[in-house]
This record gives sequence, C-alpha cells and structure tokens, in this order.
Amino acid sequence: IDSPGREQGILYYWFVSIFVKASRQFYLVSDWETIYSSAIQISNFLIYIVGLGGMYNLFKSYLYEHNDIMYTLSILNFFPPLYGARLILKPEIIGFAFLPWVIVILDKYFAQKELKYMFYSVPLISLLLTSKGTVAGVTVFVLLYFYVNRIPEVNLKHLLYSITALLTCFILLFIENSLINGYNIFTHPQSDQYLNRASLSFVFNLNISDLYHYPYRNQHANSFIGITLIDTFGDYFERYWDHERSLLSRN
Repeated sequence: IDSPGREQGILYYWFVSIFVKASRQFYLVSDWETIYSSAIQISNFLIYIVGLGGMYNLFKSYLYEHNDIMYTLSILNFFPPLYGARLILKPEIIGFAFLPWVIVILDKYFAQKELKYMFYSVPLISLLLTSKGTVAGVTVFVLLYFYVNRIPEVNLKHLLYSITALLTCFILLFIENSLINGYNIFTHPQSDQYLNRASLSFVFNLNISDLYHYPYRNQHANSFIGITLIDTFGDYFERYWDHERSLLSRN
C-alpha cells in the first residue's frame, strides 16, 4: 500500500518495513503471515532494546546499584503491557524507547548547562510528539512533571535556540506524516463502533469483590478502572496473545 492511512508517525512503520523487505526472497502466500509477524517481532525487539538501554542509563544516573537495575529490568521484561507492545504493530513502543533517553539527555543539560544536550534531545522529542497522540500526551506530561520548575535555570539563548529547533523539526515531521498518511495526530479517524459515549459513572464505578472473583472480559464493561486493571495484567480487548489470529491463542 502507498500509505499506512493512520494518524500516526511513519517512522515506526518504515522501520518495520525494512524487515519485511529483507524477507522478500521468502515470499509465499502460505507464509506471508509468518514473514509479516516476524518482521514486527524483530523490529519491536530492537526498539525495545533501545528503551532498556535508556532505562539502564536513567537508573544509573540516579545512582542505583547495577544489580538492582538488572533485577528491575528483568521484571519489566515480563510486565504485560510491555509484552503486548512487543507483539503488535503499534508505535507506542517508540515512547518506551525514546522517553528515557530524553530524560537522561535533559538531566545532563541541567547538570552541565551545555547547549549541545538541548539539541541532542530535539530529534527524539520531535519523533515522540509526532508518533501518536497518546505518546505525545505522555511525553508532554512527563517533561512538565520533571522540568517545569527548572525552566528558570535554562539560559535564555539556549531556550530560544532549542525551541526554534524543536518547532522546525516538529513541523517538518508533522507535514511529512500528514502528506503520506492523509491524517495527522490531531485528526484521529474513528469508525462507528467507537463512537459510543459512556456516562460519567463509568470513570468512577468499581466493584472490588467482582474484580477479585470474576476478572473476566465484559464482566466489568461498566468500569474504567476495572477494565484498566484487567487489561494491565491480561488481554481484556483480545488484541495480543488472545487475538483470534495469534498463534499463542490457537496453540
């Protein structure tokens, strides 16, 4: 196809396509699903390794012991949302890969006050802001949480230079993604099945007893918290290992 047709950034899909093309000589109709899946697995795994490197360096900069970091990352490898992120064709894993590195780089700027660290962070922040709306939202929230009170420490010239560079990079990526996709991160295409609006009680409703005894799909369809908890430690929406096309589901 000519375009992913998504409102999401094309970097992730381009990266996966490299591994699809690398398997071109093995194209058989009967093996297409396997080739496609393998390309997703390999590319997601490599992106995930970048994220683990960022997490390691982030913990190291906060003076955690090497063994404690390795124990933490080992547990993280089996955290269901990250396991799911490695399984499917979705760009959220870009957030896991780049955001820790952004924090490491910006922390170095505040420690050394060198403009180069601001410039190092610009491409990564731009890619995060243009990869997907949810990733952009999390990125903005995290950066504000970590650094909003430290803005007065930034040299005014450094701030102006970095903002100019960030806007330039963001706009170029935004235009490129929009031209290729036909959509942008502010125009999320929705099908009719997703246009139902829940009542306000959906946000606050929670039955702890049922959640403990019956943590099953649709048993908690009236509870945002219930769905979130079940999906965090399982596959509530059947998009990962319980998907009907998943080999893990079949066998």
